[in-house]
Amino acid sequence: MLINADASSALAYRIYRHLTWDDIDGLPDHQNQITPLSLAVSADQQADYKDKAKQESDIDTLKKLERTLTDAPFWLTGHFYVYSMLNNLGFADAAHAVKHEVTQFIQEFDGLETLEFKNSIPFADEETRQWLSAKDGLPSNDDSTVRTVFVTQEDSLQTEDIT
Repeated sequence: MLINADASSALAYRIYRHLTWDDIDGLPDHQNQITPLSLAVSADQQADYKDKAKQESDIDTLKKLERTLTDAPFWLTGHFYVYSMLNNLGFADAAHAVKHEVTQFIQEFDGLETLEFKNSIPFADEETRQWLSAKDGLPSNDDSTVRTVFVTQEDSLQTEDIT
């Protein structure tokens, strides 16, 4: 697990989310915003994550929550807790990466943040929805943004002929 090597690595959180969400190709089935999915995180564990996100975050809880999210990819509130814990720990780049990835994910699946698990837990609670709607300097998804990458000869990989 990349996070075990460096819990402050923004790349680790980006990769983790891409691996977790890679197979998702649409909104889960739902009727009246309720899905057949259950959030398999106890109320006590949810409260513990929330407390750690609001005050004394620690790396062990952060790692545990990241493992939880691999089994609960739609629990957007959990991703908000990761973001908060990373900020509390002083890992601003990693926190920004989490927010960016979550924002991109919900933009791909319109209405995702309004759905609920069958046990009446929202994918995104009110605080998480506010977090998702705040801009925080994230790049917009419009076409006016142009990204330029410069590659120099020194940047290119040296290859060796093995034949």
